[in-house]
Amino acid sequence: MLETFVGPRPYNMECRHLDGNKLNNNLDNVCWGTHTENSKDSIDHLTHTALQRQAKDTILRIIYLHDYLKFTKKNIGLMFNLSRRQISNIVNKKCFKYIWT
Repeated sequence: MLETFVGPRPYNMECRHLDGNKLNNNLDNVCWGTHTENSKDSIDHLTHTALQRQAKDTILRIIYLHDYLKFTKKNIGLMFNLSRRQISNIVNKKCFKYIWT
């Protein structure tokens, strides 16, 4: 996409997906960037492998607290510094789809 509409890949540059979704190749979501920028993006979007493992552990703990120990979303949110909506999205499996596939 970038090579077609923007031009050849500059030296030491790689394709960045600004929303963290490598399947979204819309021109407004991709740009050339350095490896450092791309790595920072993966950390910001929680798509970095190490962060995914850490996030998976946290998410499974949240689900366990909610489903088995019957903690409220409010109390879990306070424990993990997350909003009730974020907790709801986690326990309803509406986010972090890479964990459920």
